[in-house]
Amino acid sequence: MYQRIANNLYNIQVTLDPELSILGGGVSKRPELAEEIAGRLKHLLKEEQVEEIMPQIRCCAFQNDANLVGAALNFERTFAKNER
Repeated sequence: MYQRIANNLYNIQVTLDPELSILGGGVSKRPELAEEIAGRLKHLLKEEQVEEIMPQIRCCAFQNDANLVGAALNFERTFAKNER
C-alpha cells in the first residue's frame, strides 16, 4: 500500500511539482504514514536524479473526518447565507 501511494505521489510530483502533499482519509491515522511515504518517494526521486523536487509530506488534521468537516462547512456557507 505504501509503495502504491509513493508511486502515485511520484507521478504527481514530476508532473505538477507541488511543495506540499497532504495525505487524508482513514489511512492518515497511521502514525508512521507520512514518514514512510516520504522515504519511499525520496528514493524514487533519487533514482531519477530529481530529489531536489522532494515535497513536504504531511497527514491532514481531520484524518477520516475531513470529508464530513468539508461538507458541514460547505453547507454552512451555502445555506447560512440564504437564511440571513
